[in-house]
This record gives sequence, structure tokens and C-alpha cells, in this order.
Amino acid sequence: MKTQYSKIIALALLPFTISLLTACSKNEQAPTIQDAMSGQKAQESVQAKQIAAAPKGDKSLALSNYQSLNDGKQLMFAYYAASSEPIDYDKIASILAPEKYARETDEFKKRDTLNALKPQIDAAVAKSKESKYYKTVIGASNDIDKYDFETKSFNLKNIPSGNAYQFFTDAASEFHYTFVNGENYKHLKVENEEAARKVEGLRTKYGALEIVVYLFAGDTKIGEKTINAEIMRLQVTDKQGTVLLEF
Repeated sequence: MKTQYSKIIALALLPFTISLLTACSKNEQAPTIQDAMSGQKAQESVQAKQIAAAPKGDKSLALSNYQSLNDGKQLMFAYYAASSEPIDYDKIASILAPEKYARETDEFKKRDTLNALKPQIDAAVAKSKESKYYKTVIGASNDIDKYDFETKSFNLKNIPSGNAYQFFTDAASEFHYTFVNGENYKHLKVENEEAARKVEGLRTKYGALEIVVYLFAGDTKIGEKTINAEIMRLQVTDKQGTVLLEF
């Protein structure tokens, strides 16, 4: 079975776009770049406070207790398990049953399908609340930059953090995750030359390496379908699953 990799998206830094063509009365002033930056800083301040107050993961938890995160539907249930937002049964039903619900024109049949799905949805969210620890593959060989001899490190190209996020390319692709501590894992310090040589020799070979993250999905971004995940452990493995680097 092929591994399904999630995709990374970087969002625009400004929370809104300033239109220079907006009409203003004599008493009105057009928004400025400074206004936009001020709004951005306010948003970043709110997000920083939210992250600081969010639940923290337990790094002492054995890796065997992490469940695999392989698709967007899992991520969707993990989102509602971590969020204070009410469960959107209509949205979830549309994803789980596109033929019997989303594209059904008979409203009675739609209601019957939704009523049948609700207990399953509640059970899936409840199960996700029991354990918010997940293991997922976030990248491959081509996501590892060449070894830097000056810093004795490998740079990872696609660790989502800040306004960047990852998602699975399936029916639940509107649900995302990012890492609140992702910046700490963008530069992997590897002073052991033997280990560095091994990774350097494999990183240019297609499918030879995987970047595996063990994460805690404890919180969500305000107003977004995005989990603010915390990296508990990061590994670089070969295609047999042998751990070559661990952080």
C-alpha cells in the first residue's frame, strides 16, 4: 500500500487585502499598509496567547501508544476532538456519504442518512478524544536539503508552522494541521558523521527516506479548520522503517 503524503500550503501573511480602488468619503481614510500590519500583529498576538494556554503533550509517552494518522477523515475527527467548536454533522455527513447525503435530492432520505450517521460520528469524535497522540509521515527524501558542513545539520524544507499547514488530498482536505513548535525542527543537528553520511547518501534517492512525526493534537486555530499540533518526536527513517535520525 502506498504511503499517502499530506500537502503543505503557505498562507499569505496579511489577514486581508487592501484595495486601492475602494471609494471613500471626505471624512474617510483608506486603509494603509501600517493598518494591515497592525491587524496582523494583533492576530499573531492572539494566536501566541492561545498557543501558550493550550494543553501540552507528554513526551514521556511510549511511541507504541501513538496511533497512525493516514487520511483526512482521521484528521477531521481529531480536529473536532481538540476543538471547542460544535460538531458540524452536515459537513461531516457530506464527506462520509457523498452519494447518500451530499448529492441526495430527497430530503427525507437525507435526514434518514444523517440520523444514521450521527451516532457513528459521535463515536469517532469520542474515540479521538481518548488519545490525541498520532504518528504520521510528513515528507520524503526530497524534503531533506543537503548536509551543511558549517552547521553540521540537515535543513527540512516542509515543516509547517505559523501560517503554513498540511492536509491530506482526499474528501476531507479542508481540515489541516500545523506545528506550534515546527521551527525547532527545521534544522536537524547531526554531528555524528556516520549517521550524516548515511542520510546524505539516501536523500537524493526517490522514496529512500521518510520523515516521521509523532505529534500531540491538543488544540485548534481560532476560526480555522486547523489543528495546532505539537511535535513530540521526529524521526528520519529508511524505507524499511529503520530509524536513522531521531530528535
